[in-house]
Amino acid sequence: MAAERMPDFKEINRLIESLEMLDRSFQRITAEYEGHEEKVRQACSAQLKKESSEFLREIPVEELKNSKAGIRISALQSAGYNTLYDLYKAENWKLQNIEGIGEKQISSIRSIIGEFLNRLSTRARIRLTPDRDDIASRTLIHEIARFRKIEQIRREAGPLTASVHETISALTAAVTIRSRFRWIFSFGAAKTDTIRAIGDILTYCRSAEYNLVKSLISQYGEAENMGVLDAIEDFKKNSASYYAIIERMTGAGAKRELVYSSVPAQLAEEIDAFPLNLDRFKGNLRAYQEFGTRYILTMKRVLLGDEMGLGKTIQAIAAMTHLYGENRQSRFLVVCPASVMINWCREIQKFSDIPVNLLHGPLLEDALLSFTELGGAAVTNYESMGKIVGTIDNHLTLSMLVIDEAHYIKNPEAKRTQYIHALDDESERILLMTGTPLENKVGEMCELIGFVRPDMVENVRTYAGMRQLPAFREMLAPVYLRRQRDMVLDELPPLTVEEEWCEMTAEDAAAYGVEVMGGNFMGMRRVSYLQEDLRTSSKTQRLFELCDQAMEDDMFAHDSAIAEAADGLADKEWIRQLVEKERKKYLPAVINE
Repeated sequence: MAAERMPDFKEINRLIESLEMLDRSFQRITAEYEGHEEKVRQACSAQLKKESSEFLREIPVEELKNSKAGIRISALQSAGYNTLYDLYKAENWKLQNIEGIGEKQISSIRSIIGEFLNRLSTRARIRLTPDRDDIASRTLIHEIARFRKIEQIRREAGPLTASVHETISALTAAVTIRSRFRWIFSFGAAKTDTIRAIGDILTYCRSAEYNLVKSLISQYGEAENMGVLDAIEDFKKNSASYYAIIERMTGAGAKRELVYSSVPAQLAEEIDAFPLNLDRFKGNLRAYQEFGTRYILTMKRVLLGDEMGLGKTIQAIAAMTHLYGENRQSRFLVVCPASVMINWCREIQKFSDIPVNLLHGPLLEDALLSFTELGGAAVTNYESMGKIVGTIDNHLTLSMLVIDEAHYIKNPEAKRTQYIHALDDESERILLMTGTPLENKVGEMCELIGFVRPDMVENVRTYAGMRQLPAFREMLAPVYLRRQRDMVLDELPPLTVEEEWCEMTAEDAAAYGVEVMGGNFMGMRRVSYLQEDLRTSSKTQRLFELCDQAMEDDMFAHDSAIAEAADGLADKEWIRQLVEKERKKYLPAVINE
């Protein structure tokens, strides 16, 4: 039998050392998580202190008299210190120059102001701004941006941490001979085992798990070293997630009674007790969104009527993620207007690991086959329901059926309504979503409630005359949840921006092709606004839909000029005028492709 060839132990030890270092680096991702969390908490505390200090402007310096600390109020006022804010900002050496104000008095002043700040912090709401002169806010944005990325990486790394450590420990421990001297004095079996162990290490270093671990470590390093400007860009795109993290860290969410709106206390407690699992969810929920997600899962068949912009889509995806975590064979069907199908697909991919199938167009049958066999989420539009309902009805079980813009199925005689109603028995959960305030349209409300909770329809009709009273809303609580922006977003900036992706119509695509062939970049960007018939423009049609919702929600009421224009221009003529301005290049960058 041929003698075993001696390995290069210098390289072998270097390989083992690098593998052990890889393990230590990977463990850091989870081990250091609490430290990064604490940095965010400290930055939140600093920002709250800063914002609380603004309330000190309202408190006159005379309040120091109540402390009975012997502080000379008149001397402070003579020196120009009229409010507690003036004293808060003053440096100690300046205060010491005031006659009768010594170190003891300054210590008392600082102590009293500190007590005020602690009490005022319960009134303060953090508002983030990337302005250069707001250092505390920029610091908090920077810390949250890093934490957001690290949290995403930790979620992916967490389930692997223990197994990776065990694998690497076993691989390195199996290499019993690590030097030339030991090799020379070892028997053949030990040498063979060592060669085999080295081969196992080399195989592992070419494995998918090894590459994933290296990638996650690299991403973790990039997240730790993220710059302030990158953090600010991330904040501009994902501001809602930043406020969700702040709520989680500080407990300063919307008030309980506002989150619950008209939900009775006993039902609210039942919903709160639902064991929601967001480990696989890649986003951050606001307090009211988390309650909405629990509501969807607890009540099973509901109408979510949150006002436009409050994140109905994100709550639906969070609920799907919870169910997918329980059963990887789960199936979810989302039915929505054609204009937002792409947006739904992107959001599901962004916030979850649920595979997505777009049931639309020439690839509909292939996508439907994949959905049937593998599960996951399927997104389709109302017009395509006739092509897919037969495949699901009496053949598949849906973990959740999601109907976006549910007022589309208010007419029981319409084919699309009938197709969707056909899936009633196949759906374990049904979520109807609409931003339209249904309280003002009892007939429409009854049609929708009749789909998810037919047992409640008679009561809704009977007490419809009481619909403006809290008792009516409480009666609807088991099936209908609606929150308004001013109820739950009191600490947000006045404007939030949300991206929506629209799928091109055939006319959009044809016009786009012409502009591409002509090399007209501006025409490519503005193709949706260059068509004579706006009914063929996907973006304009989506604008019509959004404006319909906005007017239903009375979102223009705060601006009398806009409200008057919206009321006075029939058939959405005001949007047509906006588009005409775009054609004339007055608004060249309103919406890009």
